[in-house]
Amino acid sequence: MNARRTFALTVLVASLAVAQSAAPTGATGPQGLPGGTPLNYGSFYDTNTMTIGSAGTPYPMQLNQTGGADGVSVVSDGSNPTRMTVTRTGVYNIQFSAVLDNPLSQATDVNIWLRENGADLADTNTVVSCIGQHGSIDGHTVAAWNFVLTMQAGHYYQLMWSADATVINMPTLTGNGVPRTPSLIVTVTQV
Repeated sequence: MNARRTFALTVLVASLAVAQSAAPTGATGPQGLPGGTPLNYGSFYDTNTMTIGSAGTPYPMQLNQTGGADGVSVVSDGSNPTRMTVTRTGVYNIQFSAVLDNPLSQATDVNIWLRENGADLADTNTVVSCIGQHGSIDGHTVAAWNFVLTMQAGHYYQLMWSADATVINMPTLTGNGVPRTPSLIVTVTQV
């Protein structure tokens, strides 16, 4: 009886293998990185207070500090460190959080989007309503989301912002017994 079960199981396995090898296959995807190749990453932040010089005018967000990076860097646009670059083309996740400060009594809109090589990337803008002052305390809103996109080696990418009022700013906050709050935190990770 055992020999029959073993024979039947062997025939079943062989039948499945033949059926599977004869099955149609789909398209083959792009070749990934060789095993053991580390993925690029970068962690950046800014310790300055960023301001809006003119309402409705786009400004690049600055990143003056590096927390750690391999294959991702921030370089100067000629005046400030605003341009994120990668050494290897691939799909990346750009995540950020920006502290928005509003000293006005009413809410004010802020636009945040992504640029590549100086050109706005379509469909990347989001409007954030920064709450107004409550009592004598400025309104604070944290804008935070991510972009997943193919980044090209040799290109540069910038987070841009504009606001309806020139008094809107991105402050670095200190005090109150907590660690410093950078005005902007960005991580860029290859996926």
